[in-house]
Order: sequence, then C-alpha cells, then structure tokens
Amino acid sequence: MRFALEREPEYQIEEAADGQDAISQIRQVLPDLILMDIQMPEMDGYETLRQIRAHPSCRRVPVVAITAFAMLDDRQKAFEAGFDGYFAKPINIAALRTQIESLLKR
Repeated sequence: MRFALEREPEYQIEEAADGQDAISQIRQVLPDLILMDIQMPEMDGYETLRQIRAHPSCRRVPVVAITAFAMLDDRQKAFEAGFDGYFAKPINIAALRTQIESLLKR
C-alpha cells in the first residue's frame, strides 16, 4: 500500500510503527488523512482513534481503517467507532485512491 501511494506525487507518506508512535507523530505534524491498521502492537486502532479524536486539532482529520477483519459486523464496528472509511485486506489500491481523494475533498 505504501509503495503504491508514495508513487503519487501529491501524497507525502509518513509511517508509524504502532498506535503510540502514530499519536506522537500526529501531534508533531497534523496530517490531512490517516490510514490506520486496526491490529497494531501496544495499542489497537480503536484506542488510537479514540486518542486522535480526543485531540482538538485532530477531530476532523479523516481516519480510514485498514484491516484483515472482513466480516460485515467488523465494518459496522469500525464506522460506529468513528472511522471515516474502511478497507479490508488485501487492499484494492484503485478503490483506496478514490476514497482518499473523496475524503480529502471534504
């Protein structure tokens, strides 16, 4: 996913090792969009999202869940938790690009 997206000249990609690393990076540089795995070491994507949304300047940053969980209720759970988008692995890069562009226009 990173390889495909970093080939797009309009995207600048930053990567975090886990949820805590993501929180630290987001506080330093406010991103336009966050693609976040649900299963991460130390802190899962749901807790990371809660912490992102608790930060006033990050409340409106779109966050897309990326996950191996592909059941219908997993998708619903992600949206109920506050994710703005959802993609199950393996990722369809063309569909992901379309959703990224849509979310960035909001």
